[in-house]
Amino acid sequence: APALVSSVAAAQNWVPLNPTQYGLFGVLGVGANLLLFCLLKAFRHVDASATSPYRYTEFVLSAIIGFLVFGERPTPNMIIGSCVIVPSVLYVAMAEYAKA
Repeated sequence: APALVSSVAAAQNWVPLNPTQYGLFGVLGVGANLLLFCLLKAFRHVDASATSPYRYTEFVLSAIIGFLVFGERPTPNMIIGSCVIVPSVLYVAMAEYAKA
């Protein structure tokens, strides 16, 4: 239902993509599939809980790339959320490692 509602607004304001944007979408698709492939290969070799801490590096990498490429500054809520989530994940990872 939300897609149906938002498609009305999208149809009124749609701007066609240029060839550069099509290329960027292609690069995004290839990169996302490569990321998924590597993640699934990692799950084959180790337990999923062992790889989960690496997925949370997305917070840090997204903030760095957002700042360097787009000039975005992290909001206070984002920093507070990251300060809660990242240490929690590290604690769980260390507890799993100690248990093994």
